[in-house]
Amino acid sequence: RLPALEVLPGETGVAIDLFAQRLSVVRRLTKMNDGSPVIVCPIQALMQGVPRPDSIGRLVRALRVGDRADPSAIAAWLTDAGYTRLDAVEEPGDFALRGGILDVFPSGGSVTAGGVSQPVQTPVRLDFFGDEVESIREVDIETMGSDRALDSVEIVTNTPDSARPGDDSVSLLDLVPPASLALIAETREVTEQGRGYYERATDTRGIFGPPAVFKKLTEKCAGFAEVNQFSAGASTSDVRIDLPVEPIPSFDRDTAAAIAELAELPGRVVVPFLNEGERSRFGELLTEGTGTAGSDDEPRARARGADVDGAPRACARGSQGDAGEVESVLAYIHRGFAWTGETPITLVPYHELLHRFEVRRGMGRLKTGRAMDTFLDVQPGDYVVHAEHGVAHFVGLTLMKVNGKKERDRRDACPTGK
Repeated sequence: RLPALEVLPGETGVAIDLFAQRLSVVRRLTKMNDGSPVIVCPIQALMQGVPRPDSIGRLVRALRVGDRADPSAIAAWLTDAGYTRLDAVEEPGDFALRGGILDVFPSGGSVTAGGVSQPVQTPVRLDFFGDEVESIREVDIETMGSDRALDSVEIVTNTPDSARPGDDSVSLLDLVPPASLALIAETREVTEQGRGYYERATDTRGIFGPPAVFKKLTEKCAGFAEVNQFSAGASTSDVRIDLPVEPIPSFDRDTAAAIAELAELPGRVVVPFLNEGERSRFGELLTEGTGTAGSDDEPRARARGADVDGAPRACARGSQGDAGEVESVLAYIHRGFAWTGETPITLVPYHELLHRFEVRRGMGRLKTGRAMDTFLDVQPGDYVVHAEHGVAHFVGLTLMKVNGKKERDRRDACPTGK
């Protein structure tokens, strides 16, 4: 998915998380030797230029378990990239270095675990053994304890100026493989959206107008097609193809009833989840449904099998003869659909099943009340474990200055040996 930056060119306030997703697409395209990627995006995303591949090295820092890297050098890169060094990370854009432990809350980027990559949503802790990355784990922002183990992390710069398209930007279409196919859904609507966006722009540096985008689509791609719900006058193509695609039904707002309706869908049913937490919760809902199921004639869903190394999980469905299995995958799909052809398949995103639609959130300060309460419970004279000196006596709070700026509340401790 290639998102569009949700600001007009020349304005401030670029969302770094969206910029990170765009960088991820560019990195995958430049590293790809074979395969057939699918890029889904609005017209605005193609109009906005992306950084040149040779400039990505200064915008992203990628670290994997087993990599050799100097923690101090990474801290220096984070500082240059707009991150703030503190004693404890609290919000996106913070990092803390204590000996061989580096905590960082990326403003944007991605984490990979078990071969599955997803946008970063929590702080990340890198544990070094000398200059080797020994482990990478997610951090619970409330307790600051280590959580899920990760294979790698990509940290994106926290400087908004780097995120805005500029004179040195290139079109993403210059990076796609030459054998790519272009598919435009609702040509007239896409054209109007692109024209409106371009006309409102006050600074068009790094922005490609709709005519330039359509020209590149025809020049850079091996094939070009249009899909229109109402084709009269909307399509420029001489070939008409009717696809057996329908919208999925609206599910009941009661969770148990919605799952029962899911079990009644014919053919193959796939439920995409954004993360393991959603998939785990879905399994719990299926188990609860099993315990309350009535007679064998009632359609129902039940959990089947255990987790095996992150493999897709499934649940068997009720007694209807045409019902197969509900499969689960980690993927993002904004809207579900049903393919009603000879082999029917229905994709039902978890958020659409339970009527939970994403609302873009700002990168504001996170609430960390419980974590701070834990620190405030420490009283002068208490024994604590110092990050570098071991067991110590807690002395008190001091407002420190670092590089001429006041740092957030800092806890001082005195080693018991002194």
